[in-house]
Amino acid sequence: MLREHDLTRRERCLWSLVRASTERDETARRDAMHDAAETLTPGEIYLATMVIALFNFYNAFVDLHGVDELSDEGYAASGMRLSTVGYIP
Repeated sequence: MLREHDLTRRERCLWSLVRASTERDETARRDAMHDAAETLTPGEIYLATMVIALFNFYNAFVDLHGVDELSDEGYAASGMRLSTVGYIP
């Protein structure tokens, strides 16, 4: 909760949707969607859930294929590259 102290309401809603994506309780998932709908537009919710689903898919795919996690240095280097050139070299 302390980590979310400085987030905007919109950012908190997006993180709530991320957490809801792994929630197994249907009522909790619906509550998260309902809460997000009080702040986000239907289009924003659609796009956010699509991105969340794609990342969940990608993470499961990578995990199942045994791809090694990046080191802290690898994440830093990847972040630097992505911040300057994006995903296209």
